[in-house]
Amino acid sequence: MTRLALWWLTRQMRRDSAYAWSWHCNIAMSAVDEGMPHAAANRAAARFLSLLVPGYAPLYDYGAEVSQRPRCGR
Repeated sequence: MTRLALWWLTRQMRRDSAYAWSWHCNIAMSAVDEGMPHAAANRAAARFLSLLVPGYAPLYDYGAEVSQRPRCGR
């Protein structure tokens, strides 16, 4: 990717939490499709996005009650 593309992507993710969440879910579900457990896939997606977009934080706390979490995919 070019510097401009990365700048635009990180700017959009910071401005629009739903857009960032869509990336998170797509990354996590790709890992689940490869056999990774759901919780581990969510942690991996969060770690990847925090490296790509400094300051990224998932939309929910992984320690929260399961019923309070938005779902990715299935």
